[in-house]
Amino acid sequence: MKNILLISSFCMLCIGFSSCSNENDEFVQDNKEMNTRSVKAIHTFPNVSRIKTDPDVVKKMNEAWEEMKNYAAKGKRREYGFYIYYDESSDKIHCGKMQMGDNIPNCEGTHASIELKPDYPALEFQNTVCAHFHCHTTLQYCPSYVSRETGPSIGDINFANSQQLPGILYDYEDAKIYGGDSKDKKYKMQTFGEYAQRPDRIY
Repeated sequence: MKNILLISSFCMLCIGFSSCSNENDEFVQDNKEMNTRSVKAIHTFPNVSRIKTDPDVVKKMNEAWEEMKNYAAKGKRREYGFYIYYDESSDKIHCGKMQMGDNIPNCEGTHASIELKPDYPALEFQNTVCAHFHCHTTLQYCPSYVSRETGPSIGDINFANSQQLPGILYDYEDAKIYGGDSKDKKYKMQTFGEYAQRPDRIY
């Protein structure tokens, strides 16, 4: 009788161990599947060092600078800019449509502005915004007593940080420009904001 009880107890233990083992295997497998799904849902974006040298982006930035100069005349100035997008499936960078700021009819305050609007829905992986660009304006047609410092404004920097995007700017090379300075003076590219790369997005 004792032998029968011992054999029965041993069988129950084996069943118990087998059941626990199967549950653990299933748990590990589920975790592996969850981890795999998580990895697939991470979307990484290019660094601004790549974006600013992309041929299509450079071409569009140069077009925006020329548009700014061509528009400028006595009593009118405006900024031009656009969003820059990344297509993860093809690893390609492309530009959104050219956008323009409001006309600035005089030289008060010296700074113009532009409010960029997205070209595509927020959740569209072939057209996900990864940076933005704009250019500042000439003061050629302003009085000589008017001046402004070049480079990104506080508003520019705050906008870039709030969007968690790298900002790219074209502005004149001199630290300060004055009314009457030629619109064809040398200019330079600058990047600005806390983000050199849009943070990864997880879906």
